[in-house]
Amino acid sequence: CTIAAAKILNLTKDQVKQAMGIAGAIAPSVNVHRILDVPGAMVKLPNYWFAKLGVDAALLAKKGFTGFHDYLDGDKGYWVTVSDRCIWEEMTKSLGKEYNIIRYLALKPWPTCRWIHPGIELILKIMKENNLKAEEIEEIIFKAHWKVCNPPYDNPEPKTIWDAVWSVPWAITMAVLGFEPGPEWYTKEKFHMQRILNFTRKIKIKEDPEASEIFEREPEKTFAKIEVKARGKSYADKMEFAKGDPQKPMTREELERKFYRMATKVITEKKAREIVNLIWNLEEVNNIKELTSLFA
Repeated sequence: CTIAAAKILNLTKDQVKQAMGIAGAIAPSVNVHRILDVPGAMVKLPNYWFAKLGVDAALLAKKGFTGFHDYLDGDKGYWVTVSDRCIWEEMTKSLGKEYNIIRYLALKPWPTCRWIHPGIELILKIMKENNLKAEEIEEIIFKAHWKVCNPPYDNPEPKTIWDAVWSVPWAITMAVLGFEPGPEWYTKEKFHMQRILNFTRKIKIKEDPEASEIFEREPEKTFAKIEVKARGKSYADKMEFAKGDPQKPMTREELERKFYRMATKVITEKKAREIVNLIWNLEEVNNIKELTSLFA
């Protein structure tokens, strides 16, 4: 975020170094041991704080505020605040050749924890291929790596949106019953609807050794399996990557449809379409204000 802001502000080389020093000195960290605690909250997501800090650091550097040029380096570098070890070669490995944003960035078709997505995609695939109706389903067994087979993922009766986003039974139920992905999944009245609660109890979670092994070795994969019991039969399937993964990207149409569905709740459809057009042609935008002015 600091580098992006520095480039937009056309900072000098020295100012960029100052900005990095400022950002490093006060960078927020995330306690990963607490992000799954229930009842949860979205403070687990540090994106806003990172972005705000990055912009502030660049603005301060432009005004003459200074930091330590070597804040990332040495025995007292930034890493000691966020880790108990430092592997220097990892920091510069394939620098300028490989980009993690391309390798790892996944976009979400469904508004829930990413690890649940293969379960949603698999059940919808099985239902479509076999013309299954929700009322015909007796049981769904979601098989995945060990982390997604423990609380809070196994909660069939979440009480708030913050708990529901982690719930495998809730997410799969919303998809199976056909609710539109988005805020519609988390309206207060749904947490008390008997039809929904009856279905969430049909969904079980089971750790799969193969999935756990793949997760430890290749965490970028969203490998999972599912078994569905319906009509006296058992239907099973598995997948290595879920929709939205870099290896299985959402289509342009799907991305735009999701954006319009969410954005038009706070801005006009006309503005939303202008934003989409600008984003697809961002390399031709001379001033970032052309884009940000449309957010108002």
